[in-house]
Amino acid sequence: MECKSSKRMLRMPKAEGMLARTSSKKWIWLGLFVFHQFSLGFAHKTQVAIAKMGEEVTLPCCYETPSEDIPSNYRVYWQKNVTEVVIAYSFGTWLPNPLNRSSLNQRTFALSITQVEISDAGSYACIVQRSGSVKLCDQTVTLSVIAEFSQPAISLKKPSDCESSEVVVSCSSYGGFPKPKVSGFFNNVSVDWNTSLTSDAKTSLYNVTGMARFNVTENMNLRCSIEYSDRTVFGEYPLTKPDNCESFKEEPPSHDVIIASITVLCIFFVAIILLVRYFRCPACEHVGSSYDGTSQATATEDETKMSTKTTMVQFCTMTSETSSF
Repeated sequence: MECKSSKRMLRMPKAEGMLARTSSKKWIWLGLFVFHQFSLGFAHKTQVAIAKMGEEVTLPCCYETPSEDIPSNYRVYWQKNVTEVVIAYSFGTWLPNPLNRSSLNQRTFALSITQVEISDAGSYACIVQRSGSVKLCDQTVTLSVIAEFSQPAISLKKPSDCESSEVVVSCSSYGGFPKPKVSGFFNNVSVDWNTSLTSDAKTSLYNVTGMARFNVTENMNLRCSIEYSDRTVFGEYPLTKPDNCESFKEEPPSHDVIIASITVLCIFFVAIILLVRYFRCPACEHVGSSYDGTSQATATEDETKMSTKTTMVQFCTMTSETSSF
């Protein structure tokens, strides 16, 4: 009995050592977990803000002064893309403001930018310090700027050959940002567009035009969409197949139009003849009074005029008869 009890007494310290090591491991893991959560609280936080071109946007900061505190106890500055200072406030003193469209809320330290431009897009950091150079927070806000594209304008070019059912469709939209994508459906079937894109050098706004060919064998619907950022603007257009080829051909002039045109020409020629006769007769009489053979010359002239008049009347009559067939 004594031997057995001594063996048991020898085993007890070993069990207690294992328990102690297990307990210490738990405390170590718990400490690491608390430290990780504590470090996450002070890690850089990134937020995303979206603004429309020409409007005002407010970027939040990571710190707000207590109601009993005063702003002059703080140094606050916003910087863009790490190197560019947007606005700065140091213990009651405003530093030179490179961006004259910006302002700072002295309680929340939020940054406001008016008349937003495409060039304002980027990464902004708010850094807050208290007296003694103690950094209270450091937060990053990513600003995205968009400009709305116009409603797509859809135009249709019909084939020159009326037997062909192929048409060329263009879909255009203007004045937007960021870079767009043209998509759409032709009778619920996805369309591949041949896209051309241009950008204004001053405003950075995009103009886009997509072109596609379709075989219109029946009345169909076309939808063109302009996708940019997380937005979409679209237009719809019905494509109608002509009933027959005659809708593409030009109709010949009617019979009444031909007769009216010939009548006008006849009246025009008769008026010319009368004008010539009116202005030439005084000259003929003057010449006849100076030389002999006046009666013979006048008779010859009258015969010529009568012959010309008869010829014109016959021409008009023949032309009218021809057009009647």
